[in-house]
Amino acid sequence: MLHYLQRISSRTWVRLGFLGFFLYSCWQLWRFYQWAVGTGSYVDRPEATAGLVPLGALMSLAAWLKSGVFDPVMPASVVIILAALLLSVLFKRGFCGWVCPVGTVASALGWAGRLMSGGRPRRMPVWLDRTLRVPKYLMAAYLVGWMAMMPASIGLDFQLLPYYATSDMKILYGLLHPAWGYWALAGFVVVTSLGSGTNTWCRYLCPLGAIYGGASAASLGVVRRDPRACIDCKACDAACSARIEVSTSTRAIRSPECDGCMDCTRDCPVPGALTSRLAGLTVPWQFWPAFIVVTWLLVWAFATATGHWQQGIPDELVAEYMRTMKLTHDF
Repeated sequence: MLHYLQRISSRTWVRLGFLGFFLYSCWQLWRFYQWAVGTGSYVDRPEATAGLVPLGALMSLAAWLKSGVFDPVMPASVVIILAALLLSVLFKRGFCGWVCPVGTVASALGWAGRLMSGGRPRRMPVWLDRTLRVPKYLMAAYLVGWMAMMPASIGLDFQLLPYYATSDMKILYGLLHPAWGYWALAGFVVVTSLGSGTNTWCRYLCPLGAIYGGASAASLGVVRRDPRACIDCKACDAACSARIEVSTSTRAIRSPECDGCMDCTRDCPVPGALTSRLAGLTVPWQFWPAFIVVTWLLVWAFATATGHWQQGIPDELVAEYMRTMKLTHDF
C-alpha cells in the first residue's frame, strides 16, 4: 500500500482535478434539472456537462464540417470533442490519459485490481488481448464512416429537437436512475477491471478512445527509446498502464493505446534511454501536465471568447421542454 501511495503522480492530481470539476458540474446540472421541472431553485446550467452527449456532439461536428454552422444549442459538446482531438494530435491520447472523468474512474478500478492481486495485472494471452480490442476500433470506424456519410441536414435538424436541448439532463437522469442495461455494463466493467487489474472500459470498450487513438498515431508528442542507452530492465513495461512493450521499441512509441501518461519515462532509471519529444524537440516529462492543462484551458478560453461555449437556448425554453416531456412521459 505504501508503495502505491508513494507513486501518486502529477497525473493523478490532474485527473482528480478534472474529475472533481466534472462531478461538481453534474451536481449543478441536477439542480438545474430540478428547477426546470419545478421542484427546486434556479441555478445556472453548466456547459461542461455537454460532454455527456458524445453522439450528439459527433453529429454536430459532422454538420459543422459540412455546412459551416456551429452547434447553436449545445456548442460546448463540439468544443470538447475538438479539444480532445487536438490533445490527441499534440500529446498522444492526452484526453484519455489526463482529462476524461470516465477514464479516471475506470483507471482507478484497474489500479484497485492490481492492488488486490499484489501489484501486477493478470496478463491474458497476447492474441486474446488483441482480439478483444478489435470491437472498439470497429465501432470507431463505424462512427467515423457514419459521420462522413451523414447529410448535414440530419445533424442540423437534430439540433432543433427538444430531445437534443435536454439530452445532457436525460443522460444524467438515466445514470442516477439506471435501467438494467446500465447496471449490466457497469457491473461487467467493475468485475473485469478488479479481476484483471486492467482498465477494461478504455482498453476494450470505448469507441471514442479508439477515435482519439487513431488521431494520435501521427501525434507530435511521443516517447522515444534509445536502444544504445537501454539496460533492458523493463521498468518502462511495468510502468505502462496500457501494457505497451516499450522496451522492445527501436523508435518512437506510436501505439494508439498510448495515452501519453509519461510513466515509462518517469520510471526509466537511465537518463536518455527514454525521452519525451514534442515536434522533434526533447522536453522534460515533468512538463506534460502543464502542456495538457494549458492546452485545454486555451481551447476553453478561445471558445468562450468567440461565443462557441455558451448554450444558445434560453433556460425558460429548456424548462418548458422538460415540463412538457415530463407530462407526456417522454423523459
